Amino acid sequence: MSKYAIPEMLRRSKGIIVNIASVAGIRPLPLAMPYSVSKAGLIMLTKSMAVEYGNRGIRVNAIAPGWVSTPMAVRAASAYGTTYEEFTKQFLQRIPLGRFADPTEIAKVVLFLASDDSSYMNGAVVVVDGAISIA
Repeated sequence: MSKYAIPEMLRRSKGIIVNIASVAGIRPLPLAMPYSVSKAGLIMLTKSMAVEYGNRGIRVNAIAPGWVSTPMAVRAASAYGTTYEEFTKQFLQRIPLGRFADPTEIAKVVLFLASDDSSYMNGAVVVVDGAISIA
């Protein structure tokens, strides 16, 4: 999507891009190598674009959510060969806050990064993971 938005942002000398990466791009998940690698790539793309376009008025940041209560968590349980209930129980033990994020919590970070309140943030990766990446 950035490929198509950037030309217009350059024409206006202004723009904000917020990429949704994952904490898996920072700390790999077991049995999820392709997913982890793709998210790590998105994080590096975010940083590269921030350097490339920052002096032309375009800010680029990313969010790295941990586990979020979405249908993806249900699919992940299946990929790990377990029930959603067992999957949730196992992962909640690893999250210091003891819960998955609500999608609205991630949306609020997107709104912040898209606002003037974050006007000096560029190339940042905001980790929103209940501290699982450091536990």
